[in-house]
Amino acid sequence: MGRAAGLPLFWQFVGFGDDRFAFLRKLDELAVPRRRIVDNAGFLAAAPRPLSWTDEALYDALLAEFPSWLEAAGALGLHGEAPRTGARPYGEPR
Repeated sequence: MGRAAGLPLFWQFVGFGDDRFAFLRKLDELAVPRRRIVDNAGFLAAAPRPLSWTDEALYDALLAEFPSWLEAAGALGLHGEAPRTGARPYGEPR
């Protein structure tokens, strides 16, 4: 996650079932800026009964952290050309 935080990527992890998902929670809670330059991960524990979620509630929960990542990553210039990859900025024709 640390090196990936410098790329224009946001990771959304979802846990289904009774597990506590300690590793995924740890990824979601890595310190900024000590462990990564931007919070680029989210975690949703969808509980033991994922079918109990309405589509709207599930998508709202899945996207809850994405807007703050967009703002923080944009402030750092991460929406443009990806560092060290030579990738084109989003939306630029190939």
